[in-house]
Amino acid sequence: MQSENIKYGTTPDEILGTGKYGYVFKGKLYGEINVAVKRVHLADIAKDNTEMSAFRDLNHENILKLIHVEEEEKHMLYVFEFCAASLLEYCEGKYHGSMPDEIDALIQMANGLHYIHSRDLIHNNLKPQNILIPFDNPVQLKLADFGYSPLHEPDSNWTVWTAPELHQTLQIIRNGRLYEQKNAATRASDTFALGTTCKERW
Repeated sequence: MQSENIKYGTTPDEILGTGKYGYVFKGKLYGEINVAVKRVHLADIAKDNTEMSAFRDLNHENILKLIHVEEEEKHMLYVFEFCAASLLEYCEGKYHGSMPDEIDALIQMANGLHYIHSRDLIHNNLKPQNILIPFDNPVQLKLADFGYSPLHEPDSNWTVWTAPELHQTLQIIRNGRLYEQKNAATRASDTFALGTTCKERW
């Protein structure tokens, strides 16, 4: 049963993407506002509530805005502003709307990333599909990910945009047992990902 405040479709053409623990759907808030709805199973939130705890407190013009949160039976619904496309869709020629010029786009992405870092968070999954283009004009690009991480926490979001050191695994012997530990993402690895993302576009 869907929430009275939030309506969303679950057909393939209404799925905007997937995140770490759930799907993101096209939806309506209060019957009139176009939104993106991330639906996360409550059991997954119990495992890891890092991403949305971080999102709740973020407020910046270059960060995707979390508008509303509501529980629905076995799921939590996170409602975000709805955007026209991603930078990846623009690069692939699927989006032909307004865009900032190259320098402004780079500054906007860097400003969003700096804001995240100033909150002792890292993005850890920066790539063209996680940079969104809103309907606003002039356009202010939005960093999105649906999964921010605490500073210095290892993660496994490895892509072609990821800094090389994050692909390395350390082997540690502790109490006679061999353990593997991933290198932690850092502000520097985020900056590397921003650079490779810009190279993809320009």
